Amino acid sequence: MERSENLQAAVARAASDAGLGHWLRTYLPVRLDWRRYRTVVIVTIVSCWALVVSAVAQAYIVAIIALVFVVVFGGRLLLEVGWIRFVANRNRDARLDRYERGFVYVYQGRVSVFRYDTTRVWRKIVQRIEYGTPTHITYTYTCTDLMGDPIVLGDVLERPDEWGEAIQHAVAAAQLPPARAALATGQRLEFDEIWMTEGAVGSGAETVGWGQLEEIAVQDGFVRLRVAGKWRALIDRPVSDIPNFLVFHTLAEELRRAHSSTA
Repeated sequence: MERSENLQAAVARAASDAGLGHWLRTYLPVRLDWRRYRTVVIVTIVSCWALVVSAVAQAYIVAIIALVFVVVFGGRLLLEVGWIRFVANRNRDARLDRYERGFVYVYQGRVSVFRYDTTRVWRKIVQRIEYGTPTHITYTYTCTDLMGDPIVLGDVLERPDEWGEAIQHAVAAAQLPPARAALATGQRLEFDEIWMTEGAVGSGAETVGWGQLEEIAVQDGFVRLRVAGKWRALIDRPVSDIPNFLVFHTLAEELRRAHSSTA
């Protein structure tokens, strides 16, 4: 209890020092969903039963086959249980506290502070498949803290779909107004390899005027532009490599629509 209280006090102190405002919600380490392992457990139990029955009946070929299943699936189950215990111990103090103007993330004793008006966010969401069947989705967010260091926030915490979306939208709400003002004064905004101005969007030597752009979409994880009825890639890197993609996409859609309405 004392350890938890000290950690909570450290989080509150870090948030206060960074001027993050009111506390909104805390996210703790994810709880294991044993349903992910039910197939392995069932196969292991059935194999053990078949091994005993076939051995008693002296059906040795069946017993050998059952033994192979016990070794393969039982061994995997033991490895999974060992890994789960290791991960649970490693992540026991992890937490993420959301505030009005940012959030605090704690992992393995390190307290990292982030402000929505300055952080950069990269998002990667992957659908996992086991034995040909979709099982679960993994969420990985990389955010730069107040020192500019990239910190990875993964599936360590509960509800990554919830806090991930909340962070993205809070970052957009904080950074869109100054971004719009910068574009209006003729400045160029950069999202790593992609840049935009009030008149065009591009990457390297590739430039597309907003008036030429018919549609912007994410296809197969990449940003695609439709120009003169044809789709083409803006960069040969996935959306997960574009920082603050929600900010970029919102601005791009606003500028595209503004220029199409005046064309």
